[in-house]
Amino acid sequence: MRALDRRRRKPLSAVATPMMPQQIRDTIERGHRQEARTIQVFLHVSIVVQVVFGVLFGVWDWLTYLPLILVALLTLPLYAVALYWVSRGYTVGAGVMAVAVPIGPLVAYTSAFSVDASVHVLLFIYAIGLFVLVPYDQPQVRLYLALAIFAAFVVCETVFVQERAWAVLEPEVMATFSAINRTNTAAGIIFLGVRLHRRMEFNRHILEGAARHGELLATTDDLTGLPNRRPVIAQLEDFERRDVPDYAIVLIDIDHFKTINDEYGHHCGDTMLQHVARFLREHFRESDMPSRWGGDEFLVLMPSVPRRYLVPVLERLRSSVAAMGIECGDHEHHVTVSVGAAHGIAGETADECIAAADHALYRAKHEGRNRVVAVGVGDR
Repeated sequence: MRALDRRRRKPLSAVATPMMPQQIRDTIERGHRQEARTIQVFLHVSIVVQVVFGVLFGVWDWLTYLPLILVALLTLPLYAVALYWVSRGYTVGAGVMAVAVPIGPLVAYTSAFSVDASVHVLLFIYAIGLFVLVPYDQPQVRLYLALAIFAAFVVCETVFVQERAWAVLEPEVMATFSAINRTNTAAGIIFLGVRLHRRMEFNRHILEGAARHGELLATTDDLTGLPNRRPVIAQLEDFERRDVPDYAIVLIDIDHFKTINDEYGHHCGDTMLQHVARFLREHFRESDMPSRWGGDEFLVLMPSVPRRYLVPVLERLRSSVAAMGIECGDHEHHVTVSVGAAHGIAGETADECIAAADHALYRAKHEGRNRVVAVGVGDR
């Protein structure tokens, strides 16, 4: 009998968790807050970068590099505006500012030191940033910014060569400056790549959760929370395709259910159905599939169940239901169930097995209800 003990296993992590509409809305809102924090972090880092550029130019020769220092300082109020927009919830404008503002300064710095300084490679950070900082529902804005970044990079590569540089650095300083810019570019791309990956995973989580919710709506009975006919039939068709005979079909019918509905109302009947459904979930194994077959009738598909264990299991079910009190309003009901079961036979269709179980259920009700009738190979 140990083989039929109820086993509760944790769901596989690969199975998406269903998300109700309100959960989806809450998750999307949480995602918007995360996007806002990402923009804020990016803006703060950009401010630090521009300040570092300004300090470097001043240390090298503030009089010579005064135009570049002013360019760096002019970005600060623009970044401040973008930070204000983020705080007010206007993330679209803030994201656009975060990507667009540095394009001009980077071109200006490259014009001074030439492409040998590798300042223009920082544009790659903002090219990736388009997909992280600018919302996906702004395709035209993304396109225009991408074209602007591409144009800026082409101009730097073709126009601002070494021969046209008007600021001269020592070779050692230029090499160090170029290495720092390349390193910062790599770090920025990695950071934004991680954020882009997390956003894609976040969106996938929402889509899978919504799809799983839709699937549950289509395959779950609203009243009892049990599967409806659809997943049971699909499983039986799979058994039939693979010629799997080692399963049992159990039909359970609440005795005198119509009388309860007529005397106490449908609300009481619904309460009874919910209690019986909850009991079925707790009584059967995790591998079994209790379902609401229709009205007050339930069907349980039991794969890999030995014939000698089937009747004892169903007898325990019948006696436990009979002993169960169900409160409805100011009174308590004690209900009984009639149970019909049939084992699958090699070469038999699922419909034939269901018909055999239905015939067994008819016998149980005809013989006085509150009993189990199971048919096996010898009975048919």
